Amino acid sequence: MYPDYEYLGVMRCNSNVATSSCNRINVPSLPEDIILQICFWLSVSDILSLRSANKAIYGFTQNSSVWLSLLRRLTIALPPAQPVFPGSLGYNSRLTLEFFVSRALKLEQNWRDYNPLPSHYRFNGHHRVLSMRCLPGGKHMVTVSQDPETNQESVVVWDMSFRDRRNHIAIAMLNSETPVQKLHARYASTDDHISLFVAFTRPPEEGRTVITAAFVPVETLHTLSSLSPGSSDFLEYSRVDPNPFTRVLDTRTRYPVGALSLSDINGCPLLAVVHRPRTVVFFDLRSGTRALIKLAAVSGYPQWRHSIWDIKILSSQEQVLVIRVLIGEVDMMDTNPLVFEIYDIPTGETEVENAIPLERKLILEHSVDGFFVSDGDASWNYRIHSSPDVPMLHKLSKCPPPPISIFVTTKAPRGFIHFVMLPEVINDGLTSSSTDVTEYIYRLPLGPRAQYEWDEEEQAVILPGAYHSVVWMRSPRRQPPEGRAIIRLAVYRTEGYTFSDSMDTGHTSLSATGSEREYNHNSDDDTMGVDLGHGANGQLGEHPRKRAMKYPVVPVEVARAMRNGTRCLQFDEWLGRLCIATTEDNFIQVLDWSV
Repeated sequence: MYPDYEYLGVMRCNSNVATSSCNRINVPSLPEDIILQICFWLSVSDILSLRSANKAIYGFTQNSSVWLSLLRRLTIALPPAQPVFPGSLGYNSRLTLEFFVSRALKLEQNWRDYNPLPSHYRFNGHHRVLSMRCLPGGKHMVTVSQDPETNQESVVVWDMSFRDRRNHIAIAMLNSETPVQKLHARYASTDDHISLFVAFTRPPEEGRTVITAAFVPVETLHTLSSLSPGSSDFLEYSRVDPNPFTRVLDTRTRYPVGALSLSDINGCPLLAVVHRPRTVVFFDLRSGTRALIKLAAVSGYPQWRHSIWDIKILSSQEQVLVIRVLIGEVDMMDTNPLVFEIYDIPTGETEVENAIPLERKLILEHSVDGFFVSDGDASWNYRIHSSPDVPMLHKLSKCPPPPISIFVTTKAPRGFIHFVMLPEVINDGLTSSSTDVTEYIYRLPLGPRAQYEWDEEEQAVILPGAYHSVVWMRSPRRQPPEGRAIIRLAVYRTEGYTFSDSMDTGHTSLSATGSEREYNHNSDDDTMGVDLGHGANGQLGEHPRKRAMKYPVVPVEVARAMRNGTRCLQFDEWLGRLCIATTEDNFIQVLDWSV
């Protein structure tokens, strides 16, 4: 039972006496260690209330240990910390900790609303923004931008923080001779420093697709950001070092390139590339070595063609998730079996022919349209500092690693299926003498977690997250001259579920709705389905649709621009920030649910 803290004192009452005779203790007169111990037991709202008492107490709430104690008691998902480098502001500063805790709590509170209301602002992207990737921690974002006059495309790094009342700014650029496709971005270690790595493909040159990877040190990005782009100091720095990126891979292949996966394994940047139909190539971006695996045919389907559609490096267990589709005869192609597999990542210059998976899950009777796999586990495992002695703050809370969400969109009927890969404890950190850190491993899902269907022709595209995913709908009958017409936007919430390995046995069919609906503003009509997650008693919980699907309020001018043509969207799940680039202008619209 916590004591009843007031602004200027603590009520210390005896239950046998009247309240009026309670003794009062003047908090500022207490020893410092006692005041800190009191603060260690307070909630965020209590700390903010106590902070407004007087300057002396305000100073105690500025102590980083108070916020670190609060962080350790949290049971909600925390955003990853921003990367730091030697000599920079300490990872455990009070500002960093307060940012962590307050933003996570505000976001959690906002997602409980059926129509979460975001703050809205925009910033100038200068050129056409064709694709975007957010980096963990919210400090940086990478875009592919196209000069409208020359049509030349560039990879641009943005500082997404607000500094000295400035808006977000472009701080580094990597020019490309040809269009940039399949952009990926990740923090990884190189030369004992944290760097920002990018990887992408370029269209075939003389019949060969180009695969490129490059990096820029975070310390360099910090310097460029602090010099105020456009200033004389910035221009001088840019003249001395006009290209801050270092290319570490520029290779060509005659095979069709499918998916990419960029990750960091034990401080080593690794790029996985799909050479369709059945080969995965691994490039060690530090040593330059190359390994590959060639997948064997699926047992029971020896005559079927198979093609890899997506991959994901599971960095914590040094394995790779492979998703492939089996294709039979023409008259058998109404449905395509799906195969989820996990393989060990080979080391060195190894080539593995007819590789055998460690795990395999075959899923039948679905007409596949596309795959979308979340990347929250990589954000949870990445390092913010090159030294392993610097802990990652988001791992100090009581939360396990986030699950991996796999979404499969279907064509007949229109809809999507949601699969979940749960982290399994393999070492609790207490029984091993070598480490005190709890270790996890991901297993393949036993079956779908939820399934949604709708009668309309709308096609769904999903920006996947571990706990929250953005689902946006476009109509094939409404095609603008440029971009895609987004007619509906929703946030699919999985964070409230009690995860288990049980498979949902049913699905939900949805009726069509009016085409003139304005982005579901304050509407109770759930047009995208209900939550099929089971509650603690195995039954559907109360108001499942409000728990599963949220319809955020979108400003009218943003909704209109998205309908007229959207180039790309990017969702930063951990910070609750959705970035939108439309064809209306070169500005990037931002909807933020955590402020």
